[in-house]
Amino acid sequence: MTVVVRAPLRIGFSGGGTDIMPYAGEHGGCVVSATIDLHAQATIESSTEPDGSLLFSTARRLLDLPYEPGYAGRATAGDLIGSGLGSSSASAVAVITALSESHGRPLSRADLAMFAYRLEREELGQIGGAQDHHSAAHGGLNFMEFGAHGTVAVTPLRLEPEPLCDSGVRRDSGQVLKEQVRAVQRGERTVLHALYRMKTFAVEMRHQLVKRDLKSFAELMALAWEEKRRLAGVEQPQIRPLLDTGQEAGSAAAKVRGAGGGGFLLFFVAPARRSEVASALAAAGGKPRAVTLVNDGAGTRSALRSKV
Repeated sequence: MTVVVRAPLRIGFSGGGTDIMPYAGEHGGCVVSATIDLHAQATIESSTEPDGSLLFSTARRLLDLPYEPGYAGRATAGDLIGSGLGSSSASAVAVITALSESHGRPLSRADLAMFAYRLEREELGQIGGAQDHHSAAHGGLNFMEFGAHGTVAVTPLRLEPEPLCDSGVRRDSGQVLKEQVRAVQRGERTVLHALYRMKTFAVEMRHQLVKRDLKSFAELMALAWEEKRRLAGVEQPQIRPLLDTGQEAGSAAAKVRGAGGGGFLLFFVAPARRSEVASALAAAGGKPRAVTLVNDGAGTRSALRSKV
């Protein structure tokens, strides 16, 4: 038996960072994000080698599942680690999904996200929030609210596909987020104000999407990125020329993934200008990449999982 599960990666528009404790618990967080047709994958297959995967062994213990001799698990996100698209969290969701289904114990989307969050954040000690896990488990474009005691509310929305551009820069977002957590714990007013503003932009984005006012949505996305830049360690200097190039070519708004420190750049572009923006970014050394928003998460029936 072989079990293969793919969990989608995601792009965020505003509110990233407000889903991280202790800020979410003390002030409440709001995020607007969407899943795309790039995936992390988890595989369980027969093997004569012992299963030495820390991710799978920890997940088994967390789910209280027995080890199955003769089977081994592996997880991969290809070259997307450090891209800022939530690849490590999507990998955790894929692993939880693969293990729960291979043992005949399917979980709800909310439980998939909860166990994946515990696996990555609590068991393995990776700093970050919960939005990536809920995006990968639920799929689609969502408005998410994060509260005390780990409470999460997910409201589905709708939006057209957006273009990405790989900056070629990789960065450990955990270092950026670690400083953000420390700043929140110290009560630094500049950081708290920036997070509050990004949260309010996420709430307003939800309203504009319901009204289909994409012009106002793009304006809010640009404002949210300006607030993100105020946080410590955000935006590496080699990325700025690509951002400027995209906006000069016709992008209505742009931002950097990876806690703002590197990875993929997200451009909000009218359909008539997309080829022009993509050509300009390629000429400037970027790697434009067309992606499609997807509605399926790792916990849905059409989650791109298979048993052979």
